[in-house]
Amino acid sequence: MCPRTAKAYEALREASKEKIMQAALEIFARYGFEKSSIRQIASHGEVSLGLMYNYFNSKEDLLIAICQRSMEDVAASFSEANQAGTAKEKLERLVKSSFEILAEHRDFWQVFYSLRSQPGLKERLPESFISWHSAIQAQLKAYLSELQHPNPEAAAWLLFATIDGVAQHNIWESNYPLEHVLDELLKTYLGVDYVTA
Repeated sequence: MCPRTAKAYEALREASKEKIMQAALEIFARYGFEKSSIRQIASHGEVSLGLMYNYFNSKEDLLIAICQRSMEDVAASFSEANQAGTAKEKLERLVKSSFEILAEHRDFWQVFYSLRSQPGLKERLPESFISWHSAIQAQLKAYLSELQHPNPEAAAWLLFATIDGVAQHNIWESNYPLEHVLDELLKTYLGVDYVTA
């Protein structure tokens, strides 16, 4: 049997970490961060405690890794939006990307919104995670400024608050009509019909 190459070994490590992080996310979403344990996460992910501790020293470390991954998703949506042509297309792409992230990572957003209200926990999270909403708001403002909106800052806050509210409703309501809400939001802000396009 040939020894594993460094590349194959690294791929295996990443797959194990991803499996653990996904298990942690599901447990955090189901029981809440404070009530979850490393033992529950290991059991749910079907990995040994030893393997868990090989990658993460604590559930806080796991949470930080999950948050960093989510920030990479947000950064990717920014990058994708910036590739669009006009300011209108950039704004449309950013809003669509935000809704796609909400739909694809429902467990993460459930954990995120439950953490926002827990005192003391925010201080242990990376600054990039705490300030992500400011970055999105600034990007929205920049696009609205390019569109010559008369009050881009207020409009950006309103649009962000709308997306934030939609995210929370999408978490707590199992049949929330996310795609139709996106359609109405784009029509209101940009005159774009997304669902029927």
